Amino acid sequence: VVIISVAGAFRKGKSFLLNFFLEYLYCLQRSQQSDTPLDWLTDDCQVHGFHWRAGAKRDTVGIWVWGEPIMIEAASGEMYAVLLMDTQGTFDNSSTYQQCLTIFALSTIVSCVQVYNVVDNIQEDSLQHLSLFVEYGRLAMTEAQRFGKPFQTLVFCVRDFRNPEEYGYGAEGGAKFLKQVLTRGIERMMLEVIRLTQLRDTDCVPWDFENTRTPTNELVGLR
Repeated sequence: VVIISVAGAFRKGKSFLLNFFLEYLYCLQRSQQSDTPLDWLTDDCQVHGFHWRAGAKRDTVGIWVWGEPIMIEAASGEMYAVLLMDTQGTFDNSSTYQQCLTIFALSTIVSCVQVYNVVDNIQEDSLQHLSLFVEYGRLAMTEAQRFGKPFQTLVFCVRDFRNPEEYGYGAEGGAKFLKQVLTRGIERMMLEVIRLTQLRDTDCVPWDFENTRTPTNELVGLR
């Protein structure tokens, strides 16, 4: 079972992003089952699934999991049941700080891939929040270490990326951008996040709606 979660600040398009994941995964499943080329984001594509709406008020409350596993065959030939998880955005006007901590930490603990949704750039305040969330989750998992590491893969999804000309979209551009981030003043904070989580992998994927196809494949991580 592979659980892919998207978390981050409220009103930043997490549910809408997950609907692109759904569209891609269902198209990939149909392609594999019918042994036909993968074709998605066609002109008649309607992106829907997780509820979302425009506006200033929060929409997602708590944690929601897509009710149907999507069966995907990996390149190794192994079959995966993929579940997508939507989470309440952090730091809205209705939730306490403790509630934000709990939701983010719980989603990070149970997911195989935690997509951390940020806008424009990876800022120090985003890493500070992330370090608090994962430390809370790590402490909660202290008694359950015998079941294995609670954290596996963290992916920064940088929405509306400001520097596509310099770095490019997708995993390759994200790797260059993340390397540059680690040379700035927030290197210590990033290393602290990695230490706290004992992550197996940390990736970065710059993404926007005009360049959706390849970055979405790489965010999902099943190609």
